[in-house]
Amino acid sequence: MKKFSFWPWLALAGGCGAFLLRWMQLRYGFEADTGLVVPGSPWGIALPVLLTGLALLFLALSRGAPGNVTEALPLSRSFPVGKSFLPMAAGLLWLLSGAFELMNARSPEAAGFVSSLALSLARGSMISGALTVLSAVCLFCVLTPSPRDGRRAEPNAVLLLGAVAALVVRLVLQYRALSMNPSLQAYYLPLVGLTVLCLGLYFAAGFAFAAGRSRRFLPAAALGTALCLGAAADGSLASRLFFLGGALWLTELLRLHTKALGETTE
Repeated sequence: MKKFSFWPWLALAGGCGAFLLRWMQLRYGFEADTGLVVPGSPWGIALPVLLTGLALLFLALSRGAPGNVTEALPLSRSFPVGKSFLPMAAGLLWLLSGAFELMNARSPEAAGFVSSLALSLARGSMISGALTVLSAVCLFCVLTPSPRDGRRAEPNAVLLLGAVAALVVRLVLQYRALSMNPSLQAYYLPLVGLTVLCLGLYFAAGFAFAAGRSRRFLPAAALGTALCLGAAADGSLASRLFFLGGALWLTELLRLHTKALGETTE
């Protein structure tokens, strides 16, 4: 157990570093008038270096995970659900994020903005809010224990794939909304964070179909946690709540899987 228990803490530590660097970059790495990147900003250089270093570190550490022990384990044994507040907290954050997005979707029409761009963004925000709520319900059903034996039945693994599909659609909508910004450094972190979040959940779903690989899931979930915490430093309130919730979901999955790895190797 102790051999793998450091994964969630290492991911959270890297995420805190990414959050601080992103926070400093947003305040001192962009020009106040134009919003363009300040040339030679140390924060804009340090953040990609940190994220690249974390990715390489997680990939290197994942080589120590068993390659053929947990592949055939079902989802309930690969992620042994127990009593934890993290699923409830993560689900609440995503529900609040979805609610704020749905409320923001009405603001352009209420303010009288009827341009096609404003209406398109409003529809995208409404769809993203609904997808966030749907993903929260799916993940909460998978990661909360049943009253009977403390574990969820295997058919609920389909809900995990449903959450991944909803987040992929959200990724497309978010790219359409953010890519209008001419500065790539202003929006690359939320897009990359959401992409790796989808990968982490997708690799977790693989354990339900005898296709799970710890060496794939561990680095994706750990890097996704760090990226989500870094992305939580900017954006609207709904975006910050979403990425905080995403970091909690991946942290819980990391904690559960490292627990299963420890019990299996012992």
